[in-house]
Amino acid sequence: MAKTKYDMSLTDEQYALVTKIAMEGKESKRTVMHAKVLMLSDPKRNPKRSIPQIAEIVGVADTTVKNVRITFGNYGFDAALYRKERTKTRSSDELAERIVAISKERPPEGKKKWSLEMLCRESIDRGIVPYINKTTMMKIMHEHNPSYAEEFKE
Repeated sequence: MAKTKYDMSLTDEQYALVTKIAMEGKESKRTVMHAKVLMLSDPKRNPKRSIPQIAEIVGVADTTVKNVRITFGNYGFDAALYRKERTKTRSSDELAERIVAISKERPPEGKKKWSLEMLCRESIDRGIVPYINKTTMMKIMHEHNPSYAEEFKE
């Protein structure tokens, strides 16, 4: 069997948890599937299982098994087992006003106008939002600053 890049060893507590999740099936389908992958990837308890074998047993693609293992190796047990909590940036009026105010300021040196990416970075740097992507920024600008949207039509 080929050597794995990541140490997939689970503690006794972790192994007990993934076994419980896999057997009970009360969690989401994704969590149950990831629990099974982690359980079958533990070299102490399943030393002869390859990625294709695990994928076949669990009923997923090889890529899924690889991704769970990579996540476990890079980010740990909880990240590999549970879905990442998503943070949504809601465009409240106050937040939108502060972002529009930035867009009306002079752009950074060497730039003619603010790009969506620059507005995102500046909003994060100023502590207005912890994270915002360009799509959300575009929605804010179209809703609260129509003149900004007109600049891109030229």
